[in-house]
Amino acid sequence: MLHIRTFLLIIGIMILSINIVFSQSCMNNIVPNPSLDDTLYCPTGNSQMDAVLDWDKPLTGSPTTGTSDYFNVCNYNSILPNSGTGYAGFYTYINFIPNAREYIQVQLNSPLIADECYEASMFVALDAGSGYAHDSIGMYFSTIAPPSPGGSMIAALPQVASTVLILDSNWLQITDTFKAAGGEEFLTIGVFTSDVNLNIVSTGTGGLGTKYMIDDVCVYQIDEDTLYSNLLSDTTVCDYSPFTFIAPAGYTNYSWTDISGLSLGVGQTLTLNPTGTDQIILHAYESNSCPKTVHIDTVNLNVVLGNAPAISTPTQEYCFGSIFNDLEAISPSNGNFIWYADSMLATVIGAGDYLSIAPSISTTYYVTETLGSCESSYTSIDITVYPLPIADAGSDEIIDLGSSTVLTGTGGISYAWSPSTFLSCTNCVSPVASPINTTTYTLIVTDSNGCTSQDMVTIIVETQLQDIFIPNVFS
Repeated sequence: MLHIRTFLLIIGIMILSINIVFSQSCMNNIVPNPSLDDTLYCPTGNSQMDAVLDWDKPLTGSPTTGTSDYFNVCNYNSILPNSGTGYAGFYTYINFIPNAREYIQVQLNSPLIADECYEASMFVALDAGSGYAHDSIGMYFSTIAPPSPGGSMIAALPQVASTVLILDSNWLQITDTFKAAGGEEFLTIGVFTSDVNLNIVSTGTGGLGTKYMIDDVCVYQIDEDTLYSNLLSDTTVCDYSPFTFIAPAGYTNYSWTDISGLSLGVGQTLTLNPTGTDQIILHAYESNSCPKTVHIDTVNLNVVLGNAPAISTPTQEYCFGSIFNDLEAISPSNGNFIWYADSMLATVIGAGDYLSIAPSISTTYYVTETLGSCESSYTSIDITVYPLPIADAGSDEIIDLGSSTVLTGTGGISYAWSPSTFLSCTNCVSPVASPINTTTYTLIVTDSNGCTSQDMVTIIVETQLQDIFIPNVFS
């Protein structure tokens, strides 16, 4: 069997629209008796297409025109079959009869399905006595069997046609793919192009026409190509509101399923009510090519609600001027924390697990947790700042040595005087002070919030000296 590279060197042309291959395998073939081996009887001469099962020639209206031939090694034979025992032959060109044509015809086992892709092929060889060779041997699929009145050309556009010259009796496979319109159940093989449009060359044998042989005809539906593609990114949403997927544009059609295969919808978009963790499978089809291609992508849709974090601090109440403890955000989700100054979450004042604070008045702080692009609701904490009490230990006084005075403190609910020297009490409001020298007392008052302040009072002690007689010269 001639190798493809050798064949291309011989014919010296480039194959554009069809593939020439040498495989005889054909799975799921819908052509009955594809190798033309099954017969009703052994042919004995020309024009006996009725000898082969399933195959025939188109109606011509005349028993002497369009007389395609059946060959079989049992008796009537021209060349060896490509496989098996039988093959068919027919004239595709006669140099003195314009557009004279013969065809062979078969009804398929099942009609073609609309918009599905098919591969059609046949092995073709030139009869040894042919005076000419040409291109454009075609396979035409139709809903009805077209006639060939008087052996004339059938004006049709074949779905598969050779663009190469088949120059000798070596069998070559012509194959191509096409998309069915739907309902085609008859296959007619022959030449559907007028003589003026054929590329005709002489073989040098002196013959007046061209006769081609056909064997091993194959037609089968092509499975679509499946590609696992990255069409959409996994998505995280922050609540259970309906979410809309938008598939990329440029595909013929779309379908959406869940992981069990249950259909969720068709079209470029899909709106889904999230359940928490959803897996959606998108099928995007390229149906204008043969074979058709389906791109498949599995997309995850996750809902991240985010619980409002807790806030920890040793105390929420402080006196003005105290040293404040940091606020600590706590969450089992181990997300990122953002601190705010307002419940509208408009003013960010910090980020991270801890927030250092030093308010001068009572203040509310807010914190949220972010997980990915989702931010939780906030947790707030009130930090109360109490004003300090106003301590008053009274005014300074002057007393004589040996005298006493009553100190009076105000501003709190508890009092502490110091030093305790010469005081009648140290934790009363009004102790009696009897210092023997000038003394400054400090009063620390504590209010109902536990806040303290202090004031000082000085008791000045004066010593009264007696008159002393000092003699002089006159006394």
